[in-house]
Amino acid sequence: MENVYVFFGEEELLKEKALKELKASVLKADTVNLDTFYGQNAQGRDIISCARTLPYFSEKRLVVLRDPQDLTDDDNLLVLNYIKNPTKTTVLAICFDDESYFKKYIKPLGVLVSVKNFKAPDAGELDDWTKKEFARSGKTIKPDAALLLKENIGNDLSILASEIEKLIVYTGKRQAIEKKDVEELVGKSHIQTGFELTDAISKKNSAKALEILHGLFKSDKKAPEIIGILGWYLRRLQKAKELLKQNAPSVVISERLRMPQWLMNDFIRQVNAMPERTIEKSLSLLLDCDIDIKTSKAKEEQAVEILVCGLLSSR
Repeated sequence: MENVYVFFGEEELLKEKALKELKASVLKADTVNLDTFYGQNAQGRDIISCARTLPYFSEKRLVVLRDPQDLTDDDNLLVLNYIKNPTKTTVLAICFDDESYFKKYIKPLGVLVSVKNFKAPDAGELDDWTKKEFARSGKTIKPDAALLLKENIGNDLSILASEIEKLIVYTGKRQAIEKKDVEELVGKSHIQTGFELTDAISKKNSAKALEILHGLFKSDKKAPEIIGILGWYLRRLQKAKELLKQNAPSVVISERLRMPQWLMNDFIRQVNAMPERTIEKSLSLLLDCDIDIKTSKAKEEQAVEILVCGLLSSR
């Protein structure tokens, strides 16, 4: 087992699966020796102090660092210096999707880290993956149904996996998934939901934003999923701003961020209308809400309502 693992790339589902497998390998059922840090609100000295701490009645400690690109340069240097001389009883897992961070900080480390790049699937890979997911449950999907599913959801595997699971349950013992099943069940994609909620928030339309939020609750969406949808969408706004600075055309932005072409005009309008500082503050509010829920400091629905109100007042 290595002392440092790096999981990076656009495909969240595969990254999370790899991290889950690493947790099972390092800790088994132990959660006492698991610590997670987020770049937005972490400090390098705290990460290193934790990594240097001996595990509690266990052979290993697992420290997870998410979004290290949000650390300061000084904090990143502290982490890099630790990687050059890691504690043998600690496994450090670094998770992010920013390729520029990889090139700047991780690539020069060479064999000191174990790196896995989880790239977004191309069209052919996505079709094969979708068929295999249905086949695991003894199902097939008709071509027109598969096309509609891809058009509605895009190629984000985590979102697609959730919708595939719903379709499998929905169709019961029937083997073939048909176009009408997708039309009836899938409904709005996470992308469209994220767009509509973010659009209402950015326009300071509190009535519309809360109407969408309550609609999500009524459709059995849980607070962590809603936070995930908002975070996913806001990070794409953030990345789109970076691509626009590089004069990237709309078709390139669509491919890189896995956004459907039919949404691109409104999406680019949203990108231009929302200042970078607002996106950064919004992501910070999402992180705070997620932590409050996970540490049982707030009830889920109430916490997300407060979050949306905070986003509406954010400048």
